[in-house]
Amino acid sequence: MNRMIILLAPFILAACSAGGFGKVKHSAMRNAVYEAAAKCEQTMAALPSNVDSVEFDIVLLCVDRILSRGDLRVYERAVVQKLRASALGRAGKDKQAQRIFAQLMETKGLPSGFYSRALQAQAAVGNAEAQRMLMASEEWAGSPLKYVAPRYPKAAVDEGIEGCVMVEFTVEETGRTSNVDVVRSAPPHVFDQEAISAAQRIRYEPPTYKGEPVKQFGVAYLFTFQMAEDINPQDMSRQCI
Repeated sequence: MNRMIILLAPFILAACSAGGFGKVKHSAMRNAVYEAAAKCEQTMAALPSNVDSVEFDIVLLCVDRILSRGDLRVYERAVVQKLRASALGRAGKDKQAQRIFAQLMETKGLPSGFYSRALQAQAAVGNAEAQRMLMASEEWAGSPLKYVAPRYPKAAVDEGIEGCVMVEFTVEETGRTSNVDVVRSAPPHVFDQEAISAAQRIRYEPPTYKGEPVKQFGVAYLFTFQMAEDINPQDMSRQCI
């Protein structure tokens, strides 16, 4: 236990100090949240599988201290909540962990990649529905029923800029896309918004697993933007893969 306290001392001081994160700008606070969460997660990963669950209470105390802040954005809160659920799972409190993961999966506006990671973590603590959805995603090989070509930004046309955008999204049980997120783009930010807009209008055959509708998380799609016909799209897309 003493060793655990020593390992977590920097985290405790940073997250639980009287000043907290309120006295710094939001960007600095965000970095502090992620850094503290990462240190805590690394500490948990280093613990042996038979560690006393009481030791996780130290982690949970500081995680709750961060969550008590009223100025965390949705994604920041979700990141810390996922850490909290993982700690509960490691402590053998699977039902509590599953409740948090279920809440995270219902949270709107998070990047699609977050949902897929949360789904994997949810399955790891014994959630049968999450395990079923993961099995479904392994078998699904959906291709768009309706493809929407992105608009080429006029500013990029005027300057002769070409590039690509890799997006990631969730395919809902209806076949619609949601939670579109840019994974990477080249050049950065030039084509992002047009790629997001096009991805939001793509439609898929509704995903099913054993006859039941399911969501597909973390579906990747690549858009390329080129003006010259003699350029190989594959050569261009390598910048975003």
